[in-house]
Amino acid sequence: MLADVDIAISRMLPDLAEGLRRTVRENCGEHIPFMLTIFSGQRGHYIATEERAVCLAALQQLVDHLESGKPKMLHESQVKPCTRSLMLLAKPLAQTLDDGLTYLMGKRLAFTLIFFTEFRPTYISTADRSGSLEEIKSLMREWELGVPDVPDHTRH
Repeated sequence: MLADVDIAISRMLPDLAEGLRRTVRENCGEHIPFMLTIFSGQRGHYIATEERAVCLAALQQLVDHLESGKPKMLHESQVKPCTRSLMLLAKPLAQTLDDGLTYLMGKRLAFTLIFFTEFRPTYISTADRSGSLEEIKSLMREWELGVPDVPDHTRH
């Protein structure tokens, strides 16, 4: 049985995704695919703008990058102008998301927001790197085992 916090997260995910999509488009000038994962402490919740197979490939690329032990920031000359705008937007967007989730849920929840940019997936998170990595790997294992999506978590 889902806890109240899990039910609340599931119900708010579509609205969060729509707000993120609109904010990114307004500030970056185009749609940038993304995935948002929220960790309730009981389970992970996610919503993505792309199909599962696209997300899985991007997540594997991100995991490989993080596990390489040499994660490095992209230089602004390596990315398109819209991605540069996204890099500037990511931190204030994450702070707004963190503040909003904390207000709505009555406690701080860890989340990871992953954007599928042209060079490689890029992310910002309120969880530490190892926590984000473990939650992403857990979701990937579930998908590889064929665990079905919760209806509210399907592509938005």
